[in-house]
Amino acid sequence: MSWLAMFLPMAGFNVEDSVVRFDTVTIVFSMLVALVSVYVALLVAIPDNAPATLARTVTGALVLGAGLAGAPFSVLAAVRIEGSLTFDPLWVAAAVGLAIATAVGFLAQVKTADTWPKRLLSSALAGVAVIAVHFLAAASVRVEIDPAVVVSGGIEVFSILFPLFVVGLLLLAVPIVLVLQAPDRLAAELEEESERWAADGPVDPVDGRTF
Repeated sequence: MSWLAMFLPMAGFNVEDSVVRFDTVTIVFSMLVALVSVYVALLVAIPDNAPATLARTVTGALVLGAGLAGAPFSVLAAVRIEGSLTFDPLWVAAAVGLAIATAVGFLAQVKTADTWPKRLLSSALAGVAVIAVHFLAAASVRVEIDPAVVVSGGIEVFSILFPLFVVGLLLLAVPIVLVLQAPDRLAAELEEESERWAADGPVDPVDGRTF
């Protein structure tokens, strides 16, 4: 979902005197960068069968930070225009620095946010930081128009956004439905247990006999 939050602002990306298209292969690569980096970072920083050490946390933060920085830049690398794109090193460094800081904060809140208010606040801050990383990356773009360059291939941004929007809604709807159904399942299980207990009758706690 963090990748979707980074790609949605590309709907407003426009270059004067040029059409804008996106290379499909590079877009898919940017999605993989976002997904794999998060998975590997959590696997390293919060292992199932090993203690979470400082070295693991730092390594996980670096991996996640690289993914958070790599995703928006790979999205921008997918842009095809009648000319060329370059990146300002200063803005690139700012985006990478914020991405790493965001990764450290995210892993810290995963380990320490033990109440709903803390989790909501941490999630909101993480979301804002992810969007900020994207806009810092976008601010680093420098465009040079060359009428001799012909944009061949690629797809328009809305051809990507519509299916992604549908998939994103489904990804949000499924866990919400499961959460809403959880109390009903729990109540049904408790009701079934009580009916079974009533049918069997009370059990003597001393010798286990049923009355």
